[in-house]
Amino acid sequence: MINMTKHFITLLSVITLLIGSCNNPSEPGTKEIEIFAFNDFHGAIMEDYHQTGALKFFSYLKREQQRENVLTLDQGDTWQGSIYSNFNHGELLNDLMCEAKISARTVGNHDFDWGIGYVKANTARTYNGYKIPTLAANVYDYNFETKTIGNVQQYDIGAPTHTYKLANGLKVGVVGVIGEKQITSITSSYVQDIAFKDHISVIKEEATKLRQDGCDVVIAAVHADQDDLKGNNLKNYVDLVLCGHSHQQESFKEGDLYYYQAYAYGGSLNHIFLNYNNGKVTVNTRKTVAMSSDNITAALNGYIDEEIDKIIKRYNEECDEYANVTMAKQAQGYFDSNMELPNLMCRAIYDEAKANGYDINFSFTNEARTDLLKNNWKYSDIYEAFPFDNDIYLVEITGKEIRDEVCNWNNVYVPDDGNRTFNLNEKYLVAIIDFLVFHTNKYRNYDFFPDNNGAYVGKLNKNYREILRDWLISNKYPEEGILKAEDFDSNVYNHQKEFNFIYE
Repeated sequence: MINMTKHFITLLSVITLLIGSCNNPSEPGTKEIEIFAFNDFHGAIMEDYHQTGALKFFSYLKREQQRENVLTLDQGDTWQGSIYSNFNHGELLNDLMCEAKISARTVGNHDFDWGIGYVKANTARTYNGYKIPTLAANVYDYNFETKTIGNVQQYDIGAPTHTYKLANGLKVGVVGVIGEKQITSITSSYVQDIAFKDHISVIKEEATKLRQDGCDVVIAAVHADQDDLKGNNLKNYVDLVLCGHSHQQESFKEGDLYYYQAYAYGGSLNHIFLNYNNGKVTVNTRKTVAMSSDNITAALNGYIDEEIDKIIKRYNEECDEYANVTMAKQAQGYFDSNMELPNLMCRAIYDEAKANGYDINFSFTNEARTDLLKNNWKYSDIYEAFPFDNDIYLVEITGKEIRDEVCNWNNVYVPDDGNRTFNLNEKYLVAIIDFLVFHTNKYRNYDFFPDNNGAYVGKLNKNYREILRDWLISNKYPEEGILKAEDFDSNVYNHQKEFNFIYE
């Protein structure tokens, strides 16, 4: 998980960063392509102290996209992340991107967080007669039982490539892939029928086809960072690599090939100028456009697109009554995404499991998506910290699995009188999110709890965010009482992972 606030101070201090030669005069016969690239927007609809918000972000892109020889490319993880985007399963963002005429988008791992059906629906969605070309060149059919990848590229999830004929006469091809290993970053029950083939070999194969089809320029739009791409001789196949997934600003040059990634949540854009001359493609300039509220407000100079505004208001009106419900009137202290927040979630899950009649030993989960600092929490804040729809399962796991998997990697809640001594060979009943229960490795074998092989004892009726919401309400935090971060510190007895293990 990535904490947005920890990286944003650096972002605010930089308005533009110039990489490469700056404003070099073009040689005679040079044709220019202008590219705007972003990634990992994660449903960042609302403007606040660390997010520009969709209104200004897409107003800016719509205005810029209207010029000739401009392409705007999104490297995935677009829809999922806030209550305003999750509430409509990405339809709002799809409509905004259509209105802004985004040139293409590549699927990311979090685009699968509601299941394949919603990916297909968003891929097929049109708005005002425009449909964004969605790219997924290495997504293929898969047989989970035999652990074999098929031969059918999943076109209804995304096409392999898309080509553009620009006003300057250049033909540009874009191949879009997702990192092969990211199949392990999706709840496996959602993707048992698909697989991600080796992204490097697919980039090379599809780029070769684009060249054969007469493309002057070929771009790889990849939902993976530079570390998953470099060192593979891609320069012989593509002219530019646009990255995503790791939520960090990247600028890397390997030989003559540039790799770029922007910050997440609309925090920045890469603004790239490519020069084409007699078959040679070079990066003329690259600017990192800091999309902080102040910077983008100045860049827009009062311009706000009316249609973008209408789309956001129409969708948000349907969601406001849910987003603005008070969840904690007095939240006191710093609720860190790696400690207090997931520990709070564990407590809520434990109480819900007990209320449903399960005699569990303890509950555990992984970290939250962001910190919470506000004194008055709304449901939208809870959504920002826990944007996924993870269900809670009751699973029997061994003491050895508790030692190897729970203690090292996860947050826990154990009752005051709970057993903290476990026999390594015996099984214990725990409550856990589905992502961990069904996690598989790249070979699609259950790796967190291999002895279970996907088996479980029971399932709660609410997802984990709904459980936390109802726990806060039942404990009267929306009206009275102080929710103290110190009560959920990992040094508090109930949240320590110091268990004892024995053989008998």
